[in-house]
Amino acid sequence: MIIRNRALLGAQHTPEPTPDDLDPAREQFDEIASTASAAINEVREIAYHLRPIHLDRLGLRSTIEAMVDRVSAATGMTFVLDLQQLDGLLSKDAQINLYRVLQESVTNISKHAHATHASIAIARADDALQITVRDNGRGFQPDQRKPAESDRPASSLGLAGIAERVRILGGTHVVRSSPGSGTTIELHIPISRDEAHAAVESAARGSQG
Repeated sequence: MIIRNRALLGAQHTPEPTPDDLDPAREQFDEIASTASAAINEVREIAYHLRPIHLDRLGLRSTIEAMVDRVSAATGMTFVLDLQQLDGLLSKDAQINLYRVLQESVTNISKHAHATHASIAIARADDALQITVRDNGRGFQPDQRKPAESDRPASSLGLAGIAERVRILGGTHVVRSSPGSGTTIELHIPISRDEAHAAVESAARGSQG
């Protein structure tokens, strides 16, 4: 980040070259800034797909709670959580994808919704998780078209990422919103019978201990 900013600053203070007299220094500054920006984006992309360290140490439920607490402290927004026991219900890869879905949802709310209040509810129903993320923000008109990414606002790109991860999880989701009425995202994420059975046994052993 520092390298990129220094390069941009150097380019800004280099006189504009004439068409017949290109400035090698300015070209170098521009090249450095471009390369640094690409590297930063690549690192962010890699970090976004890494497994959060808290998942192994705290479990999925506590990791979600910690993430929401950080956003709440940074934004002053009130979050209400109603999370049933999640640990052991999903594979490690599925845990990452579900965590990223909720992280993207919370990020969208904090950056774009202009909300003061939001809630996340996760409940187990038969062999699936029913998840509801709701905010009291400004809302929007869901667009059924699929415009090019360069034409979409950041919030729409976030929803596209959520949709892709829900697809990977084998689930479904619905976005309900309208201008001035907040936004609700409802997700249905299947869990296998083996994982559900293992979770029940684990909870039973915990209560006996």
